[in-house]
Amino acid sequence: GWILVLLLLTGACAGTTQGNPQGPQGLSLTPKSFGGTLSLSQLVTGDFDGRTYRMRFEIDITPDRLAVVALSPLGVTLFTLVQEQDKPALVTRGQQPIAFDPSHILFDLHLTYWPRKALHAALSQLSLTLFESDDGSVRRVQDPNGKTVTEITYGPKAVTPRSIVIQHFDVPYRLRIRSRDVGPRKQGKGKPF
Repeated sequence: GWILVLLLLTGACAGTTQGNPQGPQGLSLTPKSFGGTLSLSQLVTGDFDGRTYRMRFEIDITPDRLAVVALSPLGVTLFTLVQEQDKPALVTRGQQPIAFDPSHILFDLHLTYWPRKALHAALSQLSLTLFESDDGSVRRVQDPNGKTVTEITYGPKAVTPRSIVIQHFDVPYRLRIRSRDVGPRKQGKGKPF
């Protein structure tokens, strides 16, 4: 997930671009499958291996385009991820040294925000099962043996900024996200959260 993005100041990857970052298990969804638009500003705190990491994400999703800009706590652009229509996503890295696998960004973004129907169909092709509580406050992804791979817990919608916790069990890490809508949102038939 995003925690691999948060492991800053290791490696040296300046000004490079790479394509087709699908999720770790091969999950890939188009911006159109989101079924609407969404603009968020997020503060992300990640816990991994006894350490805490922080960064900011600016996210914009439309039917034609998905864009994620990751910024350091000081506001330095670390990378930009862009997916247009059905084309593979491209990642452009900034000058700040980082080490990450861009597939994890899309994977967690899809698991957290994509409507249940589109996400369920994509996960079932990978033999993964999506569970969502009746009130939409919890999502779980389970492997073919019924073991929980990821659990996402959503704070109350009425509280701004809204809190989200993503807990991965396959590669153990936890993300705490404080999200604030920064633009109009038109949701599709599914429930993005």
